Amino acid sequence: MTNTTNDNILNAMYNEHRILIDNISEYDYNGDLAVVKKMCTVIAYHHYSDGEEIATPNVLPLSPYMGLMDMDIAAKQWIDKQAKQ
Repeated sequence: MTNTTNDNILNAMYNEHRILIDNISEYDYNGDLAVVKKMCTVIAYHHYSDGEEIATPNVLPLSPYMGLMDMDIAAKQWIDKQAKQ
């Protein structure tokens, strides 16, 4: 059986959105590190007139092998593009 660990390596707010980048490490049957990937989730916070807040998560379709800074920049560009729509 293979083992997988998931660690949050970035948790930041940007323009009323939360950017979460996780480091996913997969280990082989011997317990040796086999591969490390990243996953980027952006959570949009919407405020309604009655004061209720709704959080909408979006997993961005980015390469799991991108560098951390490149992934952060791509997430911010995606947020900026969503704000213009």
